[in-house]
Amino acid sequence: MAIALAYWGGWPLLLGVAALTAIGLGEFYFVAQKAGARPYDLLGRLGAFLLLASAYLPHGQGILWLAVVVLAAGSLIGPLIRRSDNATLDLGATLLGTLYVGGLFAYLLLLRGLSDAPVHLRWLPWPVPAGTTYLLLPFLATWGMDAGAYFVGRTWGRRKLAPRLSPHKTVEGAVGALVTAAVITVVFGLWFQLPAGHMVALGALFGVAGQVGDLGKSVFKRQAGVKDYGSIIPGHGGVLDRFDSLLFCAPVAYYYLYLLLHFHLPLFDL
Repeated sequence: MAIALAYWGGWPLLLGVAALTAIGLGEFYFVAQKAGARPYDLLGRLGAFLLLASAYLPHGQGILWLAVVVLAAGSLIGPLIRRSDNATLDLGATLLGTLYVGGLFAYLLLLRGLSDAPVHLRWLPWPVPAGTTYLLLPFLATWGMDAGAYFVGRTWGRRKLAPRLSPHKTVEGAVGALVTAAVITVVFGLWFQLPAGHMVALGALFGVAGQVGDLGKSVFKRQAGVKDYGSIIPGHGGVLDRFDSLLFCAPVAYYYLYLLLHFHLPLFDL
């Protein structure tokens, strides 16, 4: 499904990302409530969907500023409408959820929108939109990174990485995740004829960013005293449990590739 949405782009991708955002934001606000906050759900969702719209539309800067105005105004009006013992905590959880879930999922749309130019690869009889390859890159890297961390950690893991946040993660598993992310990114680059040097650097960045996202997710769960954000994905928990690493790798991929394109460095050597 992810490959099909990455290939189609457009409205199908927007609807898919919007669905993930809606579910993920609900999970985040549920965990925030467990931690003692009372997020302004409607305000947070409106802000998140405006962020998605700003990333999807060709000239979305106006929508982005509208999101800022809506969130700022809602932060002032919300406590006046609903009495709260700790309005600061409620607003903080609301805005953090909007930026963490809506803001980071928006980078999937930005990645796909980097370029819709057809790329003719020697091993495919039909052209592929360049944005499709950009979007698939962090997806494949994070999926491989999770598998590498699991198998290396289970086989050789001895030293705990962050026992207070995630007692099962090990230093060896983290190294396995870093190496796996780099290897998959390089292989992907060779397959799609992307420059190997940049793929090594990007893979290493994925390995670091993905684990930061994974541990960051654990901070919120620990404070709320919950095991998973949800149960919508059997065996993986919720949307945020499954996409935590991708949410941090997508911005890394976007800015790295954006800079390469901005400075007119060739990404395809055909």
